[in-house]
Amino acid sequence: HTHTITDSPPVRSRIRHQGGGWAAGGQESTDASASAFIMRIILMNAEAIWGRTPWVRVDRHAHGGVLDGLLNQSPHQPPNGCTAVVAVRWDDDDPPIELRQLLLTPLDSPFVASIFLSTLADADIVLVSARATEPPVGDASAAFK
Repeated sequence: HTHTITDSPPVRSRIRHQGGGWAAGGQESTDASASAFIMRIILMNAEAIWGRTPWVRVDRHAHGGVLDGLLNQSPHQPPNGCTAVVAVRWDDDDPPIELRQLLLTPLDSPFVASIFLSTLADADIVLVSARATEPPVGDASAAFK
């Protein structure tokens, strides 16, 4: 997506969470904007205590192309029903990997939930995972039944 927001430019960094602290180095990532970078860093620190489902492979065109529609939206505007979107890309991978985190609830809510969508450039398969401040109920795939 072409970047059109001049007051929140893309951010390239090598910052990562490691062993209870922050480290510079490792693989470089490009966040869609400065605000996406800040959200990713805040959420990255909190996710250590989140429950998560395993990644599930889904065709982006299945179910009327819902995932395709979400991934074709601007990475700067959250889709309807979401409170925020974080978009990041790892350009050094071949092919590049893109990740979108759709925050479904406000961060100050007693229960925080998000959906992760991960894609390879020009691929029809999307990896999907749900994450929340509570562990999943039932077996690992119950969230997608």
